[in-house]
Parts: sequence; C-alpha cells; structure tokens
Amino acid sequence: MQEHYIYGASVQGIQGYIFETGKLKEIAGASEIVEQICTDYFEGFLKNECQIRGQITLIRKAAGNIRLICDKADAEKIVKYFPKSIQENFPGLSISQALVKYTGQLTNQEMDLLEKKLNFQRNKPIRPYLTGISAAIRAPRTGRIAYKRNDDKELIDRASWEKLQKGTDEAHHRLTKKFLDENKGRFPFDFSEIIHPGCKWLAVIHADGNNLGKILQSLGKSLKNYPGHVADGYREFSECLDRATTKAAKTAFEKTFQKSKEKVFPFRPIILGGDDFTVVCRADMAIEFTQYFLEEFEKETKEHFKGLVQGYSLEDFQDGLTACAGIAFIKESYPFHYGYHLAEELCAQAKKASKKIPGIPSSLAFHKILSSFYDDYEETKKRELTASPKDNQDKPIHFDFGPYAINKNTSLPCIQDLRDCVKTLEKKDAPKSGLRRWLSEIHHSELQAKELIQRVAQIAKSKEDFQVHEFDESIKKLGANLSLGNPMTNENKTPLFDILTLLSWEGEQ
Repeated sequence: MQEHYIYGASVQGIQGYIFETGKLKEIAGASEIVEQICTDYFEGFLKNECQIRGQITLIRKAAGNIRLICDKADAEKIVKYFPKSIQENFPGLSISQALVKYTGQLTNQEMDLLEKKLNFQRNKPIRPYLTGISAAIRAPRTGRIAYKRNDDKELIDRASWEKLQKGTDEAHHRLTKKFLDENKGRFPFDFSEIIHPGCKWLAVIHADGNNLGKILQSLGKSLKNYPGHVADGYREFSECLDRATTKAAKTAFEKTFQKSKEKVFPFRPIILGGDDFTVVCRADMAIEFTQYFLEEFEKETKEHFKGLVQGYSLEDFQDGLTACAGIAFIKESYPFHYGYHLAEELCAQAKKASKKIPGIPSSLAFHKILSSFYDDYEETKKRELTASPKDNQDKPIHFDFGPYAINKNTSLPCIQDLRDCVKTLEKKDAPKSGLRRWLSEIHHSELQAKELIQRVAQIAKSKEDFQVHEFDESIKKLGANLSLGNPMTNENKTPLFDILTLLSWEGEQ
C-alpha cells in the first residue's frame, strides 16, 4: 500500500515579528510578509526551489499555517529547504514543522498526531540565521546587525529593511486587495495619516472567533463517519472560515469607512486569517466598525458553513459562529505593541464574559489608555477603573461596565444602548462637564458625589437642547435603576466612564 505524508508548518512568533516596531510602514510590511508566506511565497517555493513533481494536496494555507499531503520524496525536499528559505529571505521569522506518515486513507488520528508534533516543535529553540560578530555595527532600534540606512538615514537591520520594502509596495499587497478595489483610495503608511485634528487617538482592534475548538472537535468526530474525506473536510472548513472572516471585514470596512470618500482611509488591516483579525484605525470610528464586523461575522459564517453543516452533520453550528473583540485606544506616540497587548487582553475579557452565557454571544470590550505606563489590564482596572471614596472604602465603585454584547437579548449590556447614551450627550446643552466632575469627585466622597450629580440632573432639566428623559431612557437599557441623577447600579458599577470615553472624540473637534 502506498505511503503518504501529511506535512505541517507554522510560522512562529507572528505577533512579535509584526509588532516589534512602532512604525506603521514596517508593521504593514511585516503583516504582508506573513500573509504571503503561506500563499504566494509557498507556492513559488514549491515550484521553483523544490521543483515538486508529485501531487500536492493542500489542506490549509492561512494565518501562518500550512497543512498538505505529499509523497516521501517531496516531503523530504520541503522539510529540508523551507525553513532555510524563510530565514534567508525573511530574517526574524522562523517556522516549526512536522511530518506524519500514513498508508491508506487519512484519518483524524494522523491529524491529531501532526498537531501534537507541531506543538512540541514550537517549544524547541531555533538558532537565529543572522548572528554576526560582536564587533559588527548594530541597528539602534532592534540591536541586530545593521544592514542599510532607511530614508531617515537611520541604520536598520535586514528584517526591518524587508518589512519596509513590502510596506512600500502597496499595489501588490494581498491584504489591501481583500478590502480595496483598484484605484479606490489607499491605506495609510504612517500613523499621522490616520488621525486628524478632530480625533488624535488610534484604536487597535483585535477580534477572535468563539467556539472554534469545539467546532473542530465536532468536525473531527463527524469525519470518522466519512472515510476518505478527512482532508477535504478540514480544507473546506479552513477555506469557509477564511472567506467568511474576509467578507465580514470587507463589509464592515465599506459600511464604516468608504462612505467618507477619503483618498487615504484612516484604517490599516494588520492580520486577517482564519478567525483572527487585527486592524488599526481612527478611534472615533472603531466602535462602529467593530460592531459591524461582529454582526457580519455571525451572518457570513452562518452562510459559508451551510455546506459543512449539511455535508458533515454539524447541526450545532447551523447558526454560524460568534466572535469577541478588544479595542485599545492609544495616542499616536504610544508604543504600539502595548496597544496590541491590551487589545488581546480586552478580547480575552469579552470572551470570558460571553462564555458564561448560553450561546456565547458576540461581545466587545474597550479601554482608553490614559497613563504613560501600562502593565496589564487587571492592574489597570485597580489603578484607573476603581474608586474607593473615603466615606465608603468598603464598597469600591467600578468604572469597567463592559464587556458589551452586540445583540440585546443577553444578560450583558448592549453596545448600541451605550452608543445611544453617547448620542444624547452630543447635544449642545448636555451636562458633559458635570458628569466629568462626578467621576472625579467619586474618588473622594460618595456623599458629595451624590449631591453633585443630583444638582447636575436638576440643572439639566432647565436646558432647552438637552432632554433629560431621553438620556434616562437610554441609560435605563444598560441598567434598570440607572438615570442621570443615579448613575450607579446596585453592584456599584457605572457606565459613565465608558460613555465619556466615547464622547471624548467629539470633545476634541
């Protein structure tokens, strides 16, 4: 019986590679390199460097992962030359790879063994391709061997140089083509092109699908009843998920950004593969975009998974998948990798909250970094999002009201209700300064803060443009006992901090 091999490769340290720099052009170039490694570059490698002659069956080629079936001779070539090719052409990146031999038909047992081997390989240290001697000149930003000077005459290493070249060649970007039609504007190359005088903040958005492990387990069990279709099943799942995520991202982008008719869109995709999605955009458009994306992700996965559900009896997923997102609001000059790390943590917070609810609804969490120092979100909550007034230190007040669900039929507060509250406060006579004073006073005295907010509510009733009852109706949807004069729930949580965060972009205009 003929022997076959299933080959797996995973790009290691993708986040570290992309986000090690704070320059958007290099970030864009790094993300494009990661995108091409599993697609155009790998296809060219098989054809030109390996000169593959046998039949290759690709199972997956997205999000830094490659899975394929080949014969022994081709497997030996790929294993021998692919890591070397990656390190020669893209220094700073490395891959882990594994092989599993099988005869007859591919089964889940071989697929599971391949993943175990890959996990083992990821934990093995890989020797850097470019080390250099101690006397070599180093690039100041990275500490690696200097290779060339950039346009600012700064010495940079080879990896940074490759990122710059890819970042400049926008016309051939696979990521760009997923969003933009030809001659329909472009994405920015610098963070200064994203902000404008009305909003000087950036938003780093990271989204991730829910229940992906569960659907893969269900698919694996189901494929036991379909011998000979294991490779087809996993390939179809990977392609459907990738198409659904891409379509959801493109639709959300069109709804949020293309209506502005700007030549340089305040938006830059960074990672888009599988269910993993990371972008940076202007802060005042982030909530709207994320809300659209999560809604479209549910819709598109439901549509694209129809064939999988019917073909492999996956009725549990006939409604598609949900997703969660984290949004970190940062200043242009703030270290970008901290913003990404916070976005990941916020996404994890949203997932944790959603998993407590049947159906695991889509949700999002956000935070605006106000201090110059950031360690982790849990410490930030204690330091910035908790007030312990002197007259009631036993019952601290919490400003982290989220995460927020996309749909209203969950126990989580709804993001649209929060946006409605913000909208009522955009009017000229809205008591924005009074609410800010309350947030400041609550740190010192709960009693004085209560008297202050009641005065604010009383004065607001005399304003012509601002309608107190409209605000009360909106905020009551976030919590039954909430109102302008009583902005805290029975659990001592308030949505005012989040409301004023989203309102702050309007305040800069």
